[in-house]
Amino acid sequence: MPSRAPHDRPRLRISLGLNIAVLLAVAVVAAVGVGAVAWWLLGRPPIRAAGRWTPGESFDFAKIVLAVVGGAGAVVALVVAYRRQQLGEAAEQREEIKLFAERFTKASDQLGAEKAPVRLAGLYALEDLARGTPAQRQTIVNVLCAYLRMPYAPPDESESAGEENERRRQELQVRLTAQRILGAHLRPDDAAEFWRDIDLDLTDATLVEFDLGRCRVRAARFHRAEFAGRADFAEARFDGVAGFGLATFTGVADFGEAEFADSAAFGGAGFREWARFSEVRFGADAAFAEAGFGWLAAFDGADFAGAAGFRGARFREAWFTRATFGGVAKFTGAEFGANAEFGGVRVRLDPPRRPTTVRLGGEVVDEDAYPEEADHDFPGALVVVDPPAENDASLPGRPGRWGHLASAD
Repeated sequence: MPSRAPHDRPRLRISLGLNIAVLLAVAVVAAVGVGAVAWWLLGRPPIRAAGRWTPGESFDFAKIVLAVVGGAGAVVALVVAYRRQQLGEAAEQREEIKLFAERFTKASDQLGAEKAPVRLAGLYALEDLARGTPAQRQTIVNVLCAYLRMPYAPPDESESAGEENERRRQELQVRLTAQRILGAHLRPDDAAEFWRDIDLDLTDATLVEFDLGRCRVRAARFHRAEFAGRADFAEARFDGVAGFGLATFTGVADFGEAEFADSAAFGGAGFREWARFSEVRFGADAAFAEAGFGWLAAFDGADFAGAAGFRGARFREAWFTRATFGGVAKFTGAEFGANAEFGGVRVRLDPPRRPTTVRLGGEVVDEDAYPEEADHDFPGALVVVDPPAENDASLPGRPGRWGHLASAD
């Protein structure tokens, strides 16, 4: 069952009679208060001493009694009408919850069907349900992610026929549809279709030609996920922690111009093809400890606002040209192959001392991934030097003093 929204929680109810009595008491106090304020504003005129009871005063008293009775009746009618409206709204809400539960259960059951068209119908039913119930979108996204985390065997392209291979081809289409639904509603291009503040948990998932480009999510888990084909995260934004620890990228991994507002964990990830992190912004710490790059690792123009941990990483070819390191940079034990470019790199000379560990929902996702020491450790004969001119020791909008990366020669 979906979790209740905050406004669905049970509220304290009082009896109708007590409700009326309280409201009448409030009305009397309010009337007395208003009369006292009016008397004070009129200059506190003296109250005439009571004399003989006249017929006119009897008539005025009758009018006052009728007015009080009419006011009390109005209060009672107001309370009854309000209580009736409350009961009607509660009944309508219960009916909506019941209808949602029925549709949600039916669509979820369709995802477990044997035939691929039925599973596709379940995906589209969940998408339509999420459009009409914004409070339950995270629940529906959780179901889509759970489906993508299920064990999956890709079709064998060498086989042109076979019942099992055909079943795998159909399942591939279902999974691609689930991925497209996520991507379509996580892009803020269309405000009406955008689902904001969504978390993704695709741990251990097999993702084929995964496209999250220009999407915006909150926290994201891709630990041990396998990205078959191209993985597109270009211009994506992660507002929370993003975990890609031990993930495998078999095709091009494009994170160009992406933005990580919180920690990014790529410890132990494997990139078999081009890994593009050009112009990416890491707003907090970035961990690439023990990551393996089988081809070009492009970090040109990357901005590391926090610590950058590349301990034990393996590069075949690496570009870090024009990158900025605002926190401690550690390349201890990193291995470089044919070419490593570090031209135009800017390094903060006084990086903050703050040992960190990446956590996601209380779970440690990358232990000891970040440097605890406050000294940079760049590869080979590269050293950090003070700028030749004092006015070159600062960067616009960035705190601290900044130096250059140069060869020790």
